[in-house]
Amino acid sequence: MQRMSLSNKTLLFVVLSIAAFVGLTLWVADGLLVSRLARIEREQTAAEVTDACALLRHCAKEYGEHAASWSDSDAMAQFLRDGNEAFLNSKVSLAALSDELRADVLVIAREEGVPVYATQVNEAGNALEPCAPDFLEQLTPRGLMRPGGPFTGMLALQDRTYIVSSRPIHTASGADGPVRGRLVTAQEIDQGWLQNAREFCSFQMQLTRSSDEPSGAEERAARETLHKGAGNFVAESSAQQISGYGLLPDLYGQPALVLHVTRERALHQAASAIFGGVLWTLVCGGIVLSLLAYWATRRVVLEPVQRLLACTRRLWAGERSHVVFKSGDELEALARDINRMTDAVFECEEALQNAMRAPAGEPPAALPTIPLQNVRR
Repeated sequence: MQRMSLSNKTLLFVVLSIAAFVGLTLWVADGLLVSRLARIEREQTAAEVTDACALLRHCAKEYGEHAASWSDSDAMAQFLRDGNEAFLNSKVSLAALSDELRADVLVIAREEGVPVYATQVNEAGNALEPCAPDFLEQLTPRGLMRPGGPFTGMLALQDRTYIVSSRPIHTASGADGPVRGRLVTAQEIDQGWLQNAREFCSFQMQLTRSSDEPSGAEERAARETLHKGAGNFVAESSAQQISGYGLLPDLYGQPALVLHVTRERALHQAASAIFGGVLWTLVCGGIVLSLLAYWATRRVVLEPVQRLLACTRRLWAGERSHVVFKSGDELEALARDINRMTDAVFECEEALQNAMRAPAGEPPAALPTIPLQNVRR
């Protein structure tokens, strides 16, 4: 098995140390920066879902005010009493429903839920037609004929969803006493209505009927969470987009619409750019730092050790050699001790050789002693 040189060990140690430092820094940056910004994005999206739901409730309340001048009218009260045709001929028209009431459905009903007049705009939007039976089925004390003051809300029918307003009918002066009936108007929530609502917000908003099939796994998970009572559901749809979901109930407290808010992940993209810059900076800095650390280690430690090793090899080969350091540390002291030991060894060898060359009968010269304390130091 081939042994690894001290130089290679040092290089490996430096590289692993720098890699560990870079990895730890990236892990900390990811935990402190990216995770923090992701949490902020989720909180902002949840707040936008709340704001969007509040906006839609405000739109519903505002919609109900358009019918105030109709419900607080002596002519409307008189029509509820006797059903005179003059009121219909002068007041009710396609233009009046579109411009004044902003309504697709108009119902005038007595207190017990019996409609006096009920109409709606046809599919083509160019004429009035009799009101659909499934809408008239909602004229109940628990539904659109709920007693009390005016109220607005959402009404989800089989094939469409409305925003509805129900207002009590009474005379403008109140001199003739209360009138037992209500004026009900409804506007279909379609793409046109949604586009008008988007003009009041700075984010993308979509509405889907709660009875429709979910469009994907994300929306299915959102509906399951919302139906369990959660106020909102936020999901990271992609690296560029984050989505928030909310549930809008109808007049009966049942889920009517699923609100879907989408927004660009500006913070995430900024964090990714910053993180990428930090990554390249750390990698490049790590490479430069590794080279500098290896150069410094080689200059301060490896080269002196290699010089000492070369000195000992020359000594082993029988060459007298000294090594000199001016580092002021333990390496300088070690070099000094090796030099002394080298001098002592060669002096001893010269004395032995002189003794061997001395004439017979002449006493040999005393051999030099090696200062062991210097060698051991």
